[in-house]
Amino acid sequence: GSTSSAASPSGAAASQPPAAADDEPTAAETGRVRFLGEAESIVLQGTTGRFPPGEVPAGTYDIIATFPGRDPASAGRITVNPGDELLLRCRAAFVKCVP
Repeated sequence: GSTSSAASPSGAAASQPPAAADDEPTAAETGRVRFLGEAESIVLQGTTGRFPPGEVPAGTYDIIATFPGRDPASAGRITVNPGDELLLRCRAAFVKCVP
């Protein structure tokens, strides 16, 4: 008698947990933003709130810059990743602050 054995391929199932989006940043999820140039002040405005330069939660921000003799204006957009250290250079002629 002959016996036939069916070989079943063993597939390694790699299950990945779904990426959880936390609303509250932890200390490890912040970056540092500084600026220089012609702006008197800047504010970073994002979905998590408004922040002065310094330690900010990771995220994407509109840069609201105040240049001498002008009203605060949108001067660009940046993304801050955890651990980033960004230095923005602000130019009044272009009303821009860029890393």
